[in-house]
This record gives sequence, C-alpha cells and structure tokens, in this order.
Amino acid sequence: MILNKNVYYIGNDFVNIYRSTAYHELAPFDDHDYIYVEFLSSLGKLVECLTPDNMLDRIVNGNVHLILCNSHEAFHDVVAEIYQRAVIELAIPAHKILLLSESADILAEVKTVATRLQMAEIKTVYTRIFEWNSRNNILHTSPLNEERINSTNSTNLKNTSFTKSFLNLNRRWRLHRPALVALLFANKLLDKGHVSLAPVEGDTWDRVWHRLQVLHNLEINTILQVYGDEIRSLLPMYLDTTELETNRAEYSTKTRYLYNDSYFSVVSETNYYADTPGRFLSEKVFKPILMLHPFMMVSRPHSLKLLRELGYKTFEPYIDESYDSIEDDSERLLAIVKEIKRLSYLSPEELQDFLNGTAEIGRHNFQTLEQKTNFITRLN
Repeated sequence: MILNKNVYYIGNDFVNIYRSTAYHELAPFDDHDYIYVEFLSSLGKLVECLTPDNMLDRIVNGNVHLILCNSHEAFHDVVAEIYQRAVIELAIPAHKILLLSESADILAEVKTVATRLQMAEIKTVYTRIFEWNSRNNILHTSPLNEERINSTNSTNLKNTSFTKSFLNLNRRWRLHRPALVALLFANKLLDKGHVSLAPVEGDTWDRVWHRLQVLHNLEINTILQVYGDEIRSLLPMYLDTTELETNRAEYSTKTRYLYNDSYFSVVSETNYYADTPGRFLSEKVFKPILMLHPFMMVSRPHSLKLLRELGYKTFEPYIDESYDSIEDDSERLLAIVKEIKRLSYLSPEELQDFLNGTAEIGRHNFQTLEQKTNFITRLN
C-alpha cells in the first residue's frame, strides 16, 4: 500500500502537497509498502519529502519502497538524476525504487544508465494517464454509446463535402510543429486544413527559425530558404481559441466542429526528434480516437506500432503509414507531408472509399478505449 496520506510534488525549485492524484487510482501497488512522490524534471528537493516520519531510513534500511512518478511526462534524462540523487546521494537501493513514466521506452534509458554506473536497474513502469483520462471521459463526462457511434459514422460516411481535408492542432511551439506548418505552406496545403499555430510563451517564427535549420537535412533547409520570408510572415493561426497560455491537456466538445468538417487528423504529438527519444501517447492522439477520426501521427518512429501493441488499429492501407518506421527525423517529416498531400487531393470516389474503409477502424478504436481496464505496463 501507499503509506503517505498526502502526495508530494517536486517542481524545479518547490514542493507542493496534494491530497491525492490520478496516479493513485491508476493501479494498485500492493506488492510492497510504498512512499509515493511525483516530480516534474528535478529531484533536488527529494530529501524534504522523505524527512517526515523517518521515511528515508525506512526505505534505506527497512521494507518500504519508493515510487517516483514523472507525472504526465516522458523525460529520459530524469533516470540519471534518480541514480545520482536517490541511489548515490541518499543510498536508496536501486531495486527499491519504482519509476513511473509516460515513456514506453524508458527501460532502455534505465539499462543504459545502470550499465554505465555498474549498478542494479531501478524498477520501471510505463503508465498511460492520458489514455486513462480519455477512457474516463467516455464513462463519466460525455458518454458516447453504440447508437451515437453509429450515427456519428453515418454522418461522416454521407458527408463528402468537407470544407477542409485535415485537422492539425498546435499550441506550444515544439520544433516539429512549426517545421510541419512550414512544409505545409511550401506544399500549398495550409488552405487544405484546419491548422492552428500562433505565438505563445514567447515563441514566434523569428525565435525558432535558426533552430529549425539546425535540426533538418538539406532538402528541408532548402525549402526553408526558398519560402523563408513568406513563412516568417504568416499571420497567427487560431482555431477554437485565442487564449493559448493555458495547457488544455483534455478532450473538449468545443473542437467537435473541426473534426466534423475534416476527414482525418494530423496529430502533432509531444515528442518527435531524437533528443526526446521516448514514445509518448498524450491526450493529442486520444482526441481523434474519441471522435472516431482517422489520424496520422507526427511523433517518434514506431508510435503507430505502439498503439497497435496496446490493442488499437491504425489506418493502413487507407493511409500510407510507412513513415512510422523511418528513423531519420527529416525524412520522416517529409514522408508525412507527402501523405498529407495525397490524402488532401482524394477524388470524391476515393474519399468515399476512404470513409467507408476507416469507419470500422474508428469504431474498433473507440470501443477498445471504452473497454480498457489496464493502463500500466511493468517493464522489468
């Protein structure tokens, strides 16, 4: 059982205390007695959370274990800090530490760090809080029953007069998002989609421009050079809101009209480039699943493969998903844009075949999410 009644949350330079969090409810950890701590990206104040009730000594010398939850995040660099702060400085045995991460690939980083330090592996669990929240949305917030599933698909199947081909929602300027928008512009695809991208948190085209060039290959850099002045002059693109400071990591019915007026989504996930290696399924990919909307993923390679491993279906052959296996970040992005372009110019007959073929996959994915009961995977 979890021993601490309150939850400690460690920020970069603070500790907050909560009565409970969603991760408490995600799964029972009844194999040991645990102290439970959540953190963002730093464990500098970990010792403060373990001081009450002599908890540190009970972990080091007793039978209590420590849960460290990197809540809502998939950071890989936290693994090295866990070893430094907890295993080395606080002398907590590695096998008594359980890391909860939203990265499906966190165990690879644990193995790398443990091997380098010649220490035992900390225990790792792949958690899916966003999938859990999305399932709860079905069950509690906005029930969508079988009749509604069928009527939603019937409407889409009859509707081939969408004003836009695709939906692409962007808020924070993670660099693959402006890169995607730049390539959409160069390929004359911005008018084909409902696309959002507007200044937020100080990020603008001028601020990210140099970093975009550093990250990409010659082909993309040539495109950036040819269309640079026009891209950097793009007006802010707003869709459902102009208030972008708030991080809305949740499903909202306010965007339903955008899904109803397009026939596929281009999901700009959180992680894309090699410097953010973990495959991370946030609320962004579960929104089209809730809306029974076919989708592509602008994400780490093999993200679609991960979804299939979790029981969902993806949209081959109606969408060419070969991009999912491309390791090179620039080549993968170019392949994604190429497929967006193909799908955006389907003939009426091709569009009807697309809608017919993807409808059953959408129903399967919705029902798979609705029936989910397990949202954790123990990795070692």
